[in-house]
Amino acid sequence: IIPMRVLNARLTELLPLEPGLANGLLRRELLAGLTYQPMGVMYVAKSGRELLRQLRIAAKGMADDVGLVDQRRLMRDLPDANWDAIWPWVRDRSGLKRVGGLVGFRDTARARAKAAIAAIGRPATRGQIAELAGLDEPRVAGTLSGVPSVVRIGNGFWTLKEWLDNPGNGPGGGQ
Repeated sequence: IIPMRVLNARLTELLPLEPGLANGLLRRELLAGLTYQPMGVMYVAKSGRELLRQLRIAAKGMADDVGLVDQRRLMRDLPDANWDAIWPWVRDRSGLKRVGGLVGFRDTARARAKAAIAAIGRPATRGQIAELAGLDEPRVAGTLSGVPSVVRIGNGFWTLKEWLDNPGNGPGGGQ
């Protein structure tokens, strides 16, 4: 995967931009021989397209009950640190979206509410969740009640079930 501007600059070093059909055909054939295809602002080789497909499959396997994916875990599957610089493009081409500071397959009320609790990092009230998720406060309880990985605790607080199941791994590290 290479930014169009970079590959075009390299091509221009080899084949100066000149008007005419022959030059355009030669450039196009060179790209085809390299198996590069344009995808938005990038040229992507066959191996890059395969990596994007594998990343999408891995993300689907990691998705939770509302379609959120652990971005750090997913990024560990990238070939090297150079991919970090193009992560937003890779994320978008993998079918993922930004959801409240996390990534997921769908930007739904459920995903935004769960992402808000995760971002807060501790049990949160309806008001805190609504503010961060961009939801109406009365809608929060109904939205979260259908999410198996989120539970209501105490007087109006919601938390991630995994924080209750593994208190040493939850907010504060079990302190």
